[in-house]
Amino acid sequence: MFDSKDNEFVAWYPACVTEDQAAGVWAPRRAAWYVHIPFCTAICDYCGFAVSKAKEGGIERYLAVLEAEIRRYAARGRLSN
Repeated sequence: MFDSKDNEFVAWYPACVTEDQAAGVWAPRRAAWYVHIPFCTAICDYCGFAVSKAKEGGIERYLAVLEAEIRRYAARGRLSN
């Protein structure tokens, strides 16, 4: 059925950018973020999201780590509000 194997893949992003294209790749642009908050009061059988039941202090720790990660990205100078 499959006579050959396709070995082509992209191992980096963006794929093969020339020097004159690089400025356009990293040019400022609008973006939206989705931040998943994986805590529920109950786990539904049909849910495909990564979730867990909220444990004592777990939500606060998760939000603190999430805030720290956002601040690290902001410190790189690529984010603005």
